[in-house]
Amino acid sequence: MVDIMLAELVRHGGTRTPGQVQDGYLTVACGSGYLRLEELQRPGKKAVMAMDFLNGSPVPTGTLLE
Repeated sequence: MVDIMLAELVRHGGTRTPGQVQDGYLTVACGSGYLRLEELQRPGKKAVMAMDFLNGSPVPTGTLLE
């Protein structure tokens, strides 16, 4: 489980499958629009910026988040 500490609403031309990662910047499709996840926190850890998170835990484009 990961907490989303900061996200930004963005325009994106990807698919519309809610929860699907659209690119290497953690842009995620939602019911209407897209969110770019910017800061994440794992349980018991400090919050980190998305790019730092991805350096240690890659999330491939197309991954479906639950």
